[in-house]
Amino acid sequence: MALVTTQFRAMVAAALGAMALCAAAARSDTITLHSSARVESGRAIALREIATLEGTHAVELGDVEVLPGIAADGSAEIGIDQLRDLIKAARPSARLGVLAFSGDRCMLRPSRPLVAAESKPAETAPAVMRSAAAVEWRNAADVHESTVRGAVTARLVSFLRAEATSIRLSFGAGDEKLLAMTADGHTLDIQPTGLGAQVPVMVRVFAGDKIAAAGTVRVRIEQRRAIAASRVALKRGDVVSEEHLLREDRWVTPGERYAEPGDLLGMVVKNRIEAGQVFVQDDVEPAVMIRRGDIVTVACLSGSIVLNIKARALAPGREGELIELAPMTNPKSRMRAKVIGPGQAVVSAEPPQDTVFGGNEPAPEPKPEPIASAAPTKSATVGTIQVQRVTERPDGSIIVEAKTPGGKRPTKKMKFLPLDE
Repeated sequence: MALVTTQFRAMVAAALGAMALCAAAARSDTITLHSSARVESGRAIALREIATLEGTHAVELGDVEVLPGIAADGSAEIGIDQLRDLIKAARPSARLGVLAFSGDRCMLRPSRPLVAAESKPAETAPAVMRSAAAVEWRNAADVHESTVRGAVTARLVSFLRAEATSIRLSFGAGDEKLLAMTADGHTLDIQPTGLGAQVPVMVRVFAGDKIAAAGTVRVRIEQRRAIAASRVALKRGDVVSEEHLLREDRWVTPGERYAEPGDLLGMVVKNRIEAGQVFVQDDVEPAVMIRRGDIVTVACLSGSIVLNIKARALAPGREGELIELAPMTNPKSRMRAKVIGPGQAVVSAEPPQDTVFGGNEPAPEPKPEPIASAAPTKSATVGTIQVQRVTERPDGSIIVEAKTPGGKRPTKKMKFLPLDE
């Protein structure tokens, strides 16, 4: 018995050891993409800067270049699928089967403020100039070639739904052979497969029903648009005002959800904003105009009539949101209204169908169906009375036999005499 117990324990220990080794192997090579990262502008970005690497094989890939760099006034976004393709292209020998990828996408921003604060205009300006000089840009409106390059340019402008004059591109020297192919006499299949500072574009060139050339070109792309940066550092809860904003037109990475400068006024800061940092939509949110427990003036609209009532807010609300309120005259009842300003809300009712002054004409009253004088008739329902039979007598009187629904009461006969002329 003791021998069996010892063998059983040994088997259990071996199984647990094997399970531990499998678990260790499963988690030994993982690449976890960060949700955001600050990187130095103007230089290539390595995998280890945007992801957590665990395991020998994953660590060996740490120096893989995932992006050529971002400008001091730009940003970029890279998704997990794009990251996997970049690793495969840079290291064809990489054993992707033993790598576990996790995360969704990483937003990359420069580690320095994007716009120089007015108090220090000279600190970042040279860096911006050096970064811009390192890239050879071409405006999309100037690319009129009947080549793959021209077709890719036109496809990217259409993909971004922007004016060609507001788009500039930079093509890699390694893709020149494919880009220089003539488009005449060929059918082109051009599909952008991502969006960011560097856009991968899948290209297939058909000659008849055969593929003459194929490949993926990577195009650096920027879009000129109005942006707003903060003149000073702002903390969570601060309300954005005009004196906080530094507005300008700037070449930025397309796809970045930059906040519209005109929409920032009155918004509340959600995350800390450094001096010179460009506002994105996730940095701010509408201010709370009504707080729970506030007494609110609710304008009830019905056609051309406005009725103002007082109600207590049962929930906080921002502009445009629907909140629940309790009228002061009847606190137990509930109503929903849209917030339109501090302490103000509105609820709209459908206008009545018949109005006294103008508007729709009153609907005509429905005419009752004539009851035939023949006897008997089919049963009919008038209100809550079910008519069973109608009989017209020679003296002009009418006998109506009817009963109430349910059958509990007997049928009643009612005699109607004609009115004297």
